[in-house]
Amino acid sequence: MFNLRYLILFIPWFFASLLASNPAVSYSIAWGGSILNLILVYYGVIRPIPKDFDLSHQFMRPMFLGQLIFVGYMSLTSVFFYLDVLGYKNFIKSPVFYIDYSTLDETAASQRIYALAHAAYSFGLLFFLQYKKNIKWIVNEEKIDANFFLKAAVLLTILKFVFLFIPGLSQFSVKAADFAYISSIISILYKSDNKKAQFYILAYVLFAINFAQVLLSGWKEPIIFTIIIFAAYLYPRYKRTVIFSALPIFFLVVFFLPSFNATYRNQAWAEGVESSEAAQSAIDAIQSGEINVYDDNWEFLVTRASEISMLNEYKRKVPSEINYYGITIIWDSFRFILPRLFWPDKPDIEEHVMKRVYEVGVVNQQMLVSAKPPIVVDAYLSGGLLFVFLVLFAFGAITSLINTAAEYLFCGYNLGTIWIYLGLFQIMNRGNCMEFLVNSIFWGIVSMFIVLFTMKRFNYIIPNPKYFHSVNSR
Repeated sequence: MFNLRYLILFIPWFFASLLASNPAVSYSIAWGGSILNLILVYYGVIRPIPKDFDLSHQFMRPMFLGQLIFVGYMSLTSVFFYLDVLGYKNFIKSPVFYIDYSTLDETAASQRIYALAHAAYSFGLLFFLQYKKNIKWIVNEEKIDANFFLKAAVLLTILKFVFLFIPGLSQFSVKAADFAYISSIISILYKSDNKKAQFYILAYVLFAINFAQVLLSGWKEPIIFTIIIFAAYLYPRYKRTVIFSALPIFFLVVFFLPSFNATYRNQAWAEGVESSEAAQSAIDAIQSGEINVYDDNWEFLVTRASEISMLNEYKRKVPSEINYYGITIIWDSFRFILPRLFWPDKPDIEEHVMKRVYEVGVVNQQMLVSAKPPIVVDAYLSGGLLFVFLVLFAFGAITSLINTAAEYLFCGYNLGTIWIYLGLFQIMNRGNCMEFLVNSIFWGIVSMFIVLFTMKRFNYIIPNPKYFHSVNSR
């Protein structure tokens, strides 16, 4: 049901737009508005938070953790690019620097788009927020324990390799890999009274294998995601420990990760060096001081941690030189759901997406980077502010509907959100270009129902005897 309080979410965007003539003030209002909206959502001002748990025990739900990650990457990290435009480097202002006011104005305009996107996303997220208890089915507590998640991690690790060799099932390999990874994490963290030394050894070995594959993938997000999941899972029970240990570890990893990844990618991707050798070489370069970690970090924060520089470049060409794409990107996103098994000539999605990146001239074809436009950029390219509102509202709504469905079908927060949602729908925390996003969501839903069927078939989820007894006694 619509409530006028949803309009509060759009107030920062409205005032930032009114003050567009002063880019510094406009940017500050739009950027600060995202923080304000996070606070309003977290404290239940717009819509009351679910009452089934206290806040710390439901933090992994998308209205909390998911929104924080998504909005943090989309909107809040733009402050580093903004500081760079003002002449700062490593948070120190250059004594001699001339501000490019046209770039400053572009940046403020892009931040207003993020303010609108955040408001629309939160609107959709909260509007469809309705957690219902499944009274027909319950979790079989005797079978769901740490051993269950360990077995799931082993099985899924095997399946991810099997799917690679079956034509047309590569998308299931990706899902199995993500699902195996979250299962290996939960197997370590999940409470159990009968964990033995052998269990811990196998659990940590399996996690180490999955973590090594993530580390050697060349992507930063899965590493950061791992730390966040560990911290979020342990926080309700060990608040002080998490605050005083996880946060320093997080910032330490984020500090060194850009330098490691840049060196690793250059050797493993560009020069064809074997993965383990490239990783060791990157570590040695950091330890020896061969790499300027501070400069790498600042460049990462300015150009890679945020998408705002990319959005600025797209806005210079679209729609002034290149027309809006209309529904083309959205149509292609749904078209590419069809597996290669039924579409032998299906284009490579990565190459297809990069065509519009090259068309606008955001990156050169010779550059060894993946510059796929994230969902907000794709929404803008499709039709400006109207599409930003519509697409991000839909994205928030779909996120909420999937998460609430997962909790309903899998009988609660532990299986529904922590295992199913974070295992099969990790992409929704970060976002991506529309083609990858729609494809991942669709096959995530398919995978979710396959897992549900399997769980019921092997009595991990069982009929609620109280419900069926009351029905039969009528």
